[in-house]
Amino acid sequence: MNRFLIIIIALFVMLSGTGCRNNNSASNLPNAKESSASSAENVLLKEPSESNHGGSDDTEEAKSVKLKITIDENHALAVMIDSKTARDFMSFLPLTLMMNDYNHTEKIADLPRKLSLDGAPTSYDPEVGDICTYAPWGNFVVFYKDFGNTTGLVPLAHIESGLEYLADQSGEFEVTINMEN
Repeated sequence: MNRFLIIIIALFVMLSGTGCRNNNSASNLPNAKESSASSAENVLLKEPSESNHGGSDDTEEAKSVKLKITIDENHALAVMIDSKTARDFMSFLPLTLMMNDYNHTEKIADLPRKLSLDGAPTSYDPEVGDICTYAPWGNFVVFYKDFGNTTGLVPLAHIESGLEYLADQSGEFEVTINMEN
């Protein structure tokens, strides 16, 4: 009887995982001319990986929503993750922020308001290149050095290229963030 029960549970677990796949198609992607808040709810975003980081995902669909972060004449490109918090952040776009270094580990800036935390994790262990919000302060954070698990940190995106342009800045500097066309 125990063996039969174990087999039934194993089958249930295997079959239940197949219904969780994201079946969005490229037709759900925003038009290149769309960068308004209304498009933020309808675009395909990158799902967080199993390691809970915004690292790369090899599927074409997962790489469809990118941010372009402009620093002086240089650009960093980031891939958004799929979360209500990330969609709420996208409602600000285009956005210009004044950033500063914090603790020789991250660049931070104040956001216009705190982001929605609906469904957000209570803590997060960021990797180099992760873009997050720190919920208690409601700010925008880009990690250019490794940092430990932090309560209140919520991932938004991961920088794929150009992180050095942010990391090399000293003092206060301006960035402009928008969806990449």
